[in-house]
Amino acid sequence: MVTIRARCHDDLLEYTHKFVGAYTHSRFRGALADGLTLAAFELLGNALNYGSVLGDVIFEIVETPRAVAVRVSNDTVQVRIDMLCSHLERVSRDPEAAFLEEMKRSTVSGITRPMLGLARVVHESKLLLEVYISGARVTVAASAPM
Repeated sequence: MVTIRARCHDDLLEYTHKFVGAYTHSRFRGALADGLTLAAFELLGNALNYGSVLGDVIFEIVETPRAVAVRVSNDTVQVRIDMLCSHLERVSRDPEAAFLEEMKRSTVSGITRPMLGLARVVHESKLLLEVYISGARVTVAASAPM
């Protein structure tokens, strides 16, 4: 297991993304490594955008004999937890439709929206998303069978 625990700062996403890309490509086949790298970027980006600046962000790559997962945990406020749960419900019902809807919003407004990332993880990478909530702590995991 790889664990990175850090406070939010400007370079965290960039450096973690580079590390995860190198690490996953050294451990897994191409498509799985690409999916895990994409998931790491999107989940960590969401945690940094929507999380509390007061709490640590915990990033993990978890390997078991049957699966591998990227897991990100952060503290946030209830309104953002509700927004996340609502969006994940839409993504799980129809990943392609959620992805296309978020792409359309992103291109119309000219601003890349973090919610596009969750749909990308499911639609493009074909990873399973799970969310765990404990109080103000949110953990989102993207996993794939080995």
